[in-house]
Formats: sequence, C-alpha cells, structure tokens
Amino acid sequence: MDRVCACIIARLNSTRLSRKVLADIKGKPLLKWIVDRLNAVDNVDEVVLCTSSDPGDEELLEHADDWGIPAIAGSPTNIVSRLQQAASTVDADILLRATGDNPLISVEYTERMVAAHKKSDFEYSRVNSLPLGATVEGLSKGLLPKIQETLPSPSHSEYLVLYAYQPERYNCVVLQPPDEIQRPHYSVTVDTPDDLERAREIYGETAWRSDIGPSIDQVIQFLDEDENYEEIPGDTMIKMPEQGRIPYNDFLDLLKDRAVESTTITFN
Repeated sequence: MDRVCACIIARLNSTRLSRKVLADIKGKPLLKWIVDRLNAVDNVDEVVLCTSSDPGDEELLEHADDWGIPAIAGSPTNIVSRLQQAASTVDADILLRATGDNPLISVEYTERMVAAHKKSDFEYSRVNSLPLGATVEGLSKGLLPKIQETLPSPSHSEYLVLYAYQPERYNCVVLQPPDEIQRPHYSVTVDTPDDLERAREIYGETAWRSDIGPSIDQVIQFLDEDENYEEIPGDTMIKMPEQGRIPYNDFLDLLKDRAVESTTITFN
C-alpha cells in the first residue's frame, strides 16, 4: 500500500507579509490550520513540515515539534530536494506539495485527488479550476529525480507545476470539480495583509468543522456573497522562470491545455 505524505513547504521570510505562516487566524496560527486540514484527509498517512536550513526558519521546527509532526530543514532554494528529503524521512511513496500560505486547502478534493493518484499509479496529480490556494499537488516519489534532472537551476523548483505537470513526459491525472464550484479567478492564498484579513473573515463566518474550518463549498459561498471581493483580473501578470511574466488568463490556458493531454476525472 502506497504511503502518502503531505509536505507543507513553509518559511518565515516573506517580502509582502512578514511571518505570515504564524499569523493568528481565529486563535490558531495560519500554519497550524494547514496542518490540521491535511491531517483530516483520510488517505494521508503523515504530515511533514518542510522548511529550510536557514537559521531564520529554526522557529518553525520548534512549532512542528509542539504540534507533534515531523519536520525537515532542507535546501533554502530547492523545493524538490526538500520533498525528496521528506520522502526519505517518513518512507513515503506519494508526496503532496502544500504551500504554507494556503490555510483553506480543500480537504474533500485533496482526498479525492489522492484516491485517483493511487488508483492507477499516476506520477503527478492535481485539481483544476478551484480557487487559487485551495489545492495541493501530488507527486510520486519516483518522479522527483526526473524533475530534478530537468531543472535549469535549483531555484526553478519554485515553479514546480511547470516541470511536473508535463503529460507528454509523465503520467498525469487531473480532477475537474463540478461547474458550480469552479472559480479559477478566486484566490484564498495569503500573500498580503488584505488576504490575511479575508482568511480571518472566512474562518470567523463559517463553521463546517470547528477543528479544521470551512469546506470548499462554504468558502466559495462566502466569496460569492461578498460584494467587496475582487477576482483575480485575467490580465494580472504572474511570475514565471527566468524573470518572465505572463497574464493570469494565459497561465490558466496553459493548465487547461495540459489537462487535455492528461487523464481527466470530472465530477458532476
């Protein structure tokens, strides 16, 4: 039976919102909400904090110990290397890459994605069309060295989706949620003070399970009903490797094009 490890990629340094991973949301650090949500996924065997060996991140190791989860301190620049280190530490076969600025990861769709990944020995799995920050990526342990070989430099691993989500090379599966909850222009990631305040509002106004917070349906309903909420404009420029930038809509089109070449599972 494949062992599944959810790896939370997190550091304390942030240019736009310092120490955001430890920001308080409803009496709990943002990062702890992520830990609790991933621990609630039935087919995840272990949650591991993957931070860096930078002395500035040592505090996160202490928090992981307090929360009773394993942690690794790896390369400050190479995320793939950190995932490999986590796989070795907890003897995992499938790694879920979660980032430390996403306190509203969907428990439901993470569970469905893991089930799909395990069913046919896929190398890479993802969920398309949910709000930005509501999903994780699945990678088989054997895929990691293949990606490592294709990275132009360790820092390119920041753009892992571009190097892992390559259906012409790797066996990929994509989950497509029902039309009524597809919101690719919504964002629930926390990059700015405004994002943090919105996450606090969502946790304050919704109550699916008090221990892990709202469901993705509740999150979407909250944003749908918020007259002041602004979607991600399609012409927003997002970072790409080699200091490149493309409009957000072009990035979504790239994901859709790769989904066409992948195995797709659609939920009605």
